[in-house]
Amino acid sequence: MKTQRYTLHGHWLQTSTATGRLSMEDPNLQCVEHMVEFKIDSNDSDMELYKENWLLVTADYSQIELRLMAHFSKDQSLIDLLTKPLGDVFNMITAKWSGKEESLVGPKGRDQTKRLIYGILYGMGADDARDKIQSFKRSFPGVASWLIDAVAICHKKGYVETLMGRKRFLAKVKFGNSEEKSKASICQGSVADIIKVAMITIHVVIGEGVD
Repeated sequence: MKTQRYTLHGHWLQTSTATGRLSMEDPNLQCVEHMVEFKIDSNDSDMELYKENWLLVTADYSQIELRLMAHFSKDQSLIDLLTKPLGDVFNMITAKWSGKEESLVGPKGRDQTKRLIYGILYGMGADDARDKIQSFKRSFPGVASWLIDAVAICHKKGYVETLMGRKRFLAKVKFGNSEEKSKASICQGSVADIIKVAMITIHVVIGEGVD
């Protein structure tokens, strides 16, 4: 109603997840599934669209989990694809492991590869995509070796470490449980580390002023 004004604020949760990633509640604005369209009356004097001298900053972490997979696994084929200046990385990966020409990779194939990679990292849908996962691992043997080593190290130590040395203890891994968590925690936890440090750095830079 024109006589009412609403402000929507989610609540950031800094330490609620085991991997360390940021989460949000009341409401969770990180999980907005569809674009929301707003119809704004430009003549509405009560509508604050911007504030003078304010700066809106957005940051995108391009395929950060995939890049961390390449970093940890040291798979040269994956590293080479990610360091190419041009081209869609998921199209290139699809062409690599499926044996297709990159020009023949369609949106469906790209989407399947993206889902497959996250499935490998986070243990989603392994039974349904077992053959594809094995094919992917044959094309990127460094990734396959790293995944085995990650679980083995977790079995030995009882914990995994992120890129910045933060530990997540997974005692149940010794009983055959938490193997998928060990792989997920390394990448997802490292993503959390990088993003939080970046947010702090950006906040400091903005606080000091920008030209």
